[in-house]
Amino acid sequence: MCHECGQVLWCRAYDPWGAARVEAPPDHWGGTRADRSPWTLFENLQHVLRLAEECPSGPVGDAIRRAACELIEADSWQRSVCQRRMLKSVAHLQWRQLRGLARADDPTPQMLKQLADVLRH
Repeated sequence: MCHECGQVLWCRAYDPWGAARVEAPPDHWGGTRADRSPWTLFENLQHVLRLAEECPSGPVGDAIRRAACELIEADSWQRSVCQRRMLKSVAHLQWRQLRGLARADDPTPQMLKQLADVLRH
Protein backbone atom coordinates (compact mmCIF):
# COMPACT_ATOMS: atom_id res chain seq x y z
CA MET A 1 0.00 0.00 0.00
CA CYS A 2 1.29 3.46 -0.89
CA HIS A 3 1.81 5.48 2.28
CA GLU A 4 1.19 8.76 0.44
CA CYS A 5 -2.11 8.09 -1.36
CA GLY A 6 -3.35 4.81 0.16
CA GLN A 7 -3.55 2.97 -3.20
CA VAL A 8 -3.06 -0.80 -3.06
CA LEU A 9 0.11 -1.58 -5.03
CA TRP A 10 -0.12 -5.38 -4.81
CA CYS A 11 -2.70 -7.89 -3.69
CA ARG A 12 -3.26 -11.62 -3.98
CA ALA A 13 -6.12 -11.08 -6.42
CA TYR A 14 -3.71 -9.59 -8.96
CA ASP A 15 -0.27 -11.14 -8.69
CA PRO A 16 2.01 -9.39 -11.24
CA TRP A 17 4.37 -12.40 -11.20
CA GLY A 18 1.66 -14.96 -11.87
CA ALA A 19 1.51 -16.86 -15.16
CA ALA A 20 -2.26 -16.54 -15.61
CA ARG A 21 -3.39 -13.77 -17.94
CA VAL A 22 -5.86 -11.51 -16.19
CA GLU A 23 -6.87 -7.97 -16.96
CA ALA A 24 -4.19 -5.92 -15.24
CA PRO A 25 -5.42 -3.01 -13.15
CA PRO A 26 -3.53 0.26 -13.62
CA ASP A 27 -0.49 0.39 -11.40
CA HIS A 28 0.45 3.30 -9.16
CA TRP A 29 1.99 5.21 -12.10
CA GLY A 30 -0.82 4.58 -14.62
CA GLY A 31 0.62 1.65 -16.60
CA THR A 32 -1.16 -1.67 -17.03
CA ARG A 33 1.67 -4.01 -18.04
CA ALA A 34 -0.60 -5.68 -20.61
CA ASP A 35 2.36 -6.65 -22.82
CA ARG A 36 4.11 -8.88 -20.33
CA SER A 37 5.02 -12.46 -21.10
CA PRO A 38 2.72 -15.25 -19.90
CA TRP A 39 5.82 -16.89 -18.36
CA THR A 40 6.86 -15.88 -14.89
CA LEU A 41 10.40 -14.86 -14.04
CA PHE A 42 10.85 -18.13 -12.16
CA GLU A 43 9.74 -20.18 -15.19
CA ASN A 44 12.13 -18.28 -17.48
CA LEU A 45 15.06 -18.81 -15.12
CA GLN A 46 14.15 -22.47 -14.73
CA HIS A 47 14.05 -22.86 -18.53
CA VAL A 48 17.47 -21.17 -18.92
CA LEU A 49 18.93 -23.51 -16.31
CA ARG A 50 17.39 -26.57 -18.00
CA LEU A 51 18.82 -25.56 -21.40
CA ALA A 52 22.22 -24.82 -19.87
CA GLU A 53 22.29 -28.29 -18.30
CA GLU A 54 21.65 -29.81 -21.75
CA CYS A 55 24.69 -28.09 -23.29
CA PRO A 56 27.47 -30.48 -24.26
CA SER A 57 30.43 -30.85 -21.93
CA GLY A 58 33.44 -28.73 -22.73
CA PRO A 59 34.59 -25.14 -22.24
CA VAL A 60 31.61 -23.55 -24.03
CA GLY A 61 29.01 -25.65 -22.22
CA ASP A 62 30.75 -25.01 -18.90
CA ALA A 63 30.74 -21.25 -19.55
CA ILE A 64 27.02 -21.32 -20.38
CA ARG A 65 26.25 -23.30 -17.23
CA ARG A 66 28.30 -20.87 -15.12
CA ALA A 67 26.52 -17.89 -16.70
CA ALA A 68 23.14 -19.53 -16.06
CA CYS A 69 24.02 -20.05 -12.40
CA GLU A 70 25.12 -16.41 -12.11
CA LEU A 71 21.83 -15.36 -13.68
CA ILE A 72 19.85 -17.49 -11.23
CA GLU A 73 21.78 -16.14 -8.23
CA ALA A 74 21.73 -12.49 -9.33
CA ASP A 75 19.51 -10.05 -7.53
CA SER A 76 17.02 -8.00 -9.53
CA TRP A 77 19.35 -5.15 -10.51
CA GLN A 78 22.17 -7.50 -11.55
CA ARG A 79 19.87 -9.88 -13.42
CA SER A 80 19.53 -7.70 -16.53
CA VAL A 81 23.33 -7.33 -16.75
CA CYS A 82 23.82 -11.11 -16.52
CA GLN A 83 21.00 -11.67 -18.99
CA ARG A 84 22.54 -9.29 -21.57
CA ARG A 85 25.98 -10.82 -21.10
CA MET A 86 24.61 -14.32 -21.64
CA LEU A 87 22.59 -13.18 -24.67
CA LYS A 88 25.75 -11.64 -26.21
CA SER A 89 27.59 -14.93 -25.69
CA VAL A 90 24.78 -16.86 -27.37
CA ALA A 91 24.77 -14.37 -30.27
CA HIS A 92 28.54 -14.82 -30.66
CA LEU A 93 28.16 -18.60 -30.76
CA GLN A 94 25.42 -18.27 -33.38
CA TRP A 95 27.68 -15.97 -35.42
CA ARG A 96 30.48 -18.56 -35.22
CA GLN A 97 28.16 -21.30 -36.41
CA LEU A 98 26.93 -19.24 -39.35
CA ARG A 99 30.53 -18.77 -40.49
CA GLY A 100 31.44 -22.43 -40.13
CA LEU A 101 33.70 -21.78 -37.14
CA ALA A 102 31.73 -23.87 -34.63
CA ARG A 103 33.62 -26.25 -32.37
CA ALA A 104 32.61 -29.82 -31.71
CA ASP A 105 31.54 -28.97 -28.15
CA ASP A 106 29.34 -25.99 -29.13
CA PRO A 107 25.60 -26.28 -28.43
CA THR A 108 23.37 -27.04 -31.40
CA PRO A 109 21.81 -24.16 -33.37
CA GLN A 110 18.36 -25.16 -32.05
CA MET A 111 19.56 -25.02 -28.45
CA LEU A 112 21.16 -21.61 -29.01
CA LYS A 113 17.94 -20.31 -30.55
CA GLN A 114 15.91 -21.56 -27.59
CA LEU A 115 18.36 -19.96 -25.16
CA ALA A 116 18.23 -16.65 -27.04
CA ASP A 117 14.41 -16.71 -27.09
CA VAL A 118 14.17 -17.34 -23.34
CA LEU A 119 16.79 -14.72 -22.52
CA ARG A 120 14.91 -12.07 -24.51
CA HIS A 121 11.77 -12.46 -22.33
